[in-house]
Amino acid sequence: MNMENDKFIITLTVAGDKFPLTIKRSEEELYRRAATMINDKLNQLRSRYGEGIADKQMKMVALTMAVNYTKTENMQSAGPVFERLEQLDREVLELLKD
Repeated sequence: MNMENDKFIITLTVAGDKFPLTIKRSEEELYRRAATMINDKLNQLRSRYGEGIADKQMKMVALTMAVNYTKTENMQSAGPVFERLEQLDREVLELLKD
């Protein structure tokens, strides 16, 4: 059986609620890390601002995660540009040696 297509059900707890999800076995660690990140950020906000504003705290967690995702997305799209700049830098250094 192909591990990539092997699906199973996991139950993740996010903000005290349990979510059963059917996922690819190969993505289990990704989902578990994401749930941990959300819970950690939420706990951080709760310790700073208290328990009373859970709805606002979840919105802040969602915003933080979206910003982090966008940063990562931007870095990946810039990857080819940086690779090309490094290549040009090497070429210039080679020309200067001659």
